[in-house]
Amino acid sequence: MYRNGHYGAALLAYTPIGTAAILLGSPNAATAGGIATVFLATVPDLDMKIPGVAHRGPTHTVHFAATVGIVLAALAFAVAVTSDLSPVATVGSTAFGFLTGSVAIG
Repeated sequence: MYRNGHYGAALLAYTPIGTAAILLGSPNAATAGGIATVFLATVPDLDMKIPGVAHRGPTHTVHFAATVGIVLAALAFAVAVTSDLSPVATVGSTAFGFLTGSVAIG
């Protein structure tokens, strides 16, 4: 798939998540998630630039998608905690980060 195809497929998969964020009153989070999705869409293909790593190898797995989701969840959690959000909003932000990262890679 070409770069534009990666962007389009990732944004198509992200659309329900972004829509839910907007409907829940977080348009800024939806926008940030869309930007993160576009940024992460081609990350799995970085394996082509790493010597000794097969294309469509470890970076094209569910485990890699989950790992990226966990990293984004940790970042979202850190931002939520430093922003003094309520516990419910913190959990929601963390879940949003995980879903965004996992879907962008997937």
